[in-house]
Amino acid sequence: MGAGSLIKRDPDYFAPVCSHFGENHLPKGVKKPCEPIKGCTLCDPEKIKFIDELDPTDNVNVRLEKTLAFRKGTAIKPEAEWAGDGVILLQFFVPESEDVARVAGLEIAKKMGLIDPEVINAQVMHPAEGTFLEVKGKVDFSIDRSTLKIPPKRLSSLKMSSVKP
Repeated sequence: MGAGSLIKRDPDYFAPVCSHFGENHLPKGVKKPCEPIKGCTLCDPEKIKFIDELDPTDNVNVRLEKTLAFRKGTAIKPEAEWAGDGVILLQFFVPESEDVARVAGLEIAKKMGLIDPEVINAQVMHPAEGTFLEVKGKVDFSIDRSTLKIPPKRLSSLKMSSVKP
């Protein structure tokens, strides 16, 4: 047994989980693979036990505390990867070749105040026209939801035409 070898399962191989790679032979009378263990973690996520983090300065609780204002409070910050990460995704067209457009896109993002901008996609539309860019960067500010003045919704012109005076 070792690298490159194949170990065949016994004909009566049984894994007590609902999602299993390969053939799973259920014992007689068992309708669902996880019945013998009273539910697997796929059927009952409460069975998943998390261990306490070992690093008191870098663990899930510390990281969740940093984003609490964005998840439960009134702070609003753009996000693309995780709560309140401040990541902004921009899409714009630069009428230049791909090489020039990539560098110009980064400069545009920097002038907009984005931190650590990065071109994540560049697509030449036509060599004579230019390049469509997607740029990712971060902002270092948030907005307080409680300070926003939300304008009332306006009826669309379609709805307005059906309103009788």
